[in-house]
Amino acid sequence: MWGTNGNCTIPTNATGIIANITIVAPTATGFLTIYPADATQPTASNLNWKAAQGATPNLVTVGLSASGAIKVFNKFGTVQVIIDITAYLLPATTAAVGGRNRISLDQIARLRWDQDPGRVATFATGNNPGGIAFDGTNIWVANSGDNTVSKINLATGTRTDYPTGHGPNAIAYDGTSIWVVNASDDTVSKINPTTGTTAGTYATGNGPSFVVYDGTNIWVTNYNDGNVSKINPATGTVVDTYATGAGPQGIAFDGTNIWVTNYTDSTVSKIDPATGTKTNYPTGLLPQGIAYDGTNIWVANSASSTVSKINPVTGAKTDYATGSRPMNVAYDGTNIWVTCINSDAVSKINPTTGAKTDDPTGNGPIGVAYDGTNIWVTNYTDSTVSRLLPGQ
Repeated sequence: MWGTNGNCTIPTNATGIIANITIVAPTATGFLTIYPADATQPTASNLNWKAAQGATPNLVTVGLSASGAIKVFNKFGTVQVIIDITAYLLPATTAAVGGRNRISLDQIARLRWDQDPGRVATFATGNNPGGIAFDGTNIWVANSGDNTVSKINLATGTRTDYPTGHGPNAIAYDGTSIWVVNASDDTVSKINPTTGTTAGTYATGNGPSFVVYDGTNIWVTNYNDGNVSKINPATGTVVDTYATGAGPQGIAFDGTNIWVTNYTDSTVSKIDPATGTKTNYPTGLLPQGIAYDGTNIWVANSASSTVSKINPVTGAKTDYATGSRPMNVAYDGTNIWVTCINSDAVSKINPTTGAKTDDPTGNGPIGVAYDGTNIWVTNYTDSTVSRLLPGQ
């Protein structure tokens, strides 16, 4: 039996083929069996013939092996076989079943789609909101334009504003208190989330930018100093200071190390809090926001319009496209979300494939956070915050 390769391009997920099988010039009486390459040879035959019989065709449907292969078995003598693939089979699909209604049948009957908790919603904040955080009950937004922080109740949408220092631009929650970076004062404020009172205001380095909590300490990046401050949350004292690259901005914690984006250097620093050891890895151009998804570090590259997925052990980097001028990053347990200030959108990135979907926001989206159900985006120009449902 002889064969030749032809153009048999079929989808990689094909499960079988339909083909016209033709035998030519058999030298002996015999039969032919075609079957998946990883299956046991069946006893049934697909074609039977006698010696010197003329060209004989038959239409055959045969499954493919896991690697997309088949085997052809001829019992006696030699025979030429022509396999002409006419169609292929794909996995069975099930029509998607819609989720349960998010509003009641009565609300649907009255066309009250405005009451759908999953619809895109917008809430007013203070002036020029930037940083955003979730405390388990409320969304907190730092408003750099009026030196306040807004607390927005998830259940009611009610907003309460509390005073901070000057130029608040980043915010974090430590399980007890809200921490707000005051960029113009070179300080960080510790706020009681129930009363909104400031429990303390503490000095940082020069040009504080972002803040994160590692389970024990508060960490603040100091843009002008090229370092990061480790702060005792009980006393507000700076316990230690670690060098970063130039222009440190975003900061994240991976359970062991502190990660800092270096805007001027276009690098990210991995800092071991126990030893102070620092390792720098390349990113895209002018990195800003950063997040950890439990496996990889994600960095928004504002001048590259990309987000970098970085292996925290090796520093190996993969870049995925985002909208224009990405600013900050959040993870919702499934996807990566990146605010894109020039696109007035947030990019949803599949962390495995890099596939991107853009969702519109307000004007000038900067901060992004996840509350366990919704994605929240601060819109700097509009002085609002947008609420989006990740699955829609």
